[in-house]
Amino acid sequence: MEIIIHPYQGIEIPGKGRISFGMTRKRVRSFFNDQPEEVLVSESSKIPRDDYYESLLNFSYDGTELMEAVMIVNPYDSIFQNLHLLQTPYRQVEDWFSQVDSNLEIEEYVGLTSYKFGIHIFAPDAPDESEEYVAESVLAFKQGYYET
Repeated sequence: MEIIIHPYQGIEIPGKGRISFGMTRKRVRSFFNDQPEEVLVSESSKIPRDDYYESLLNFSYDGTELMEAVMIVNPYDSIFQNLHLLQTPYRQVEDWFSQVDSNLEIEEYVGLTSYKFGIHIFAPDAPDESEEYVAESVLAFKQGYYET
């Protein structure tokens, strides 16, 4: 399955439609046939995340139950500006983002974060793997997600 990322807007799943940041949990759930598992990410979490194991998508919500981020897990592909983020070797993805985002944050054993585009790419094993290593997941997030 290919999922298209629209920066600071949401994602588009061909055949299902566009899921936008700010949608209610109920509205996001209406896109899927399977029921999510509600997961508290940490002990301090107050709002559970919806994990869709069949779809390999995880949706995070703010305190008012509005969607604020979505994680796309490999092997599904996430596409941003025609770049296949979970199918292209991570080093090539990192190089591409370095050319288009001068404020890109790269953290060894974590991955990269582009605040310009609202995308975090999780690639914790990149320093120890071959040049063909691909990222594990992509997080698309709303404006201000990391500021709270």
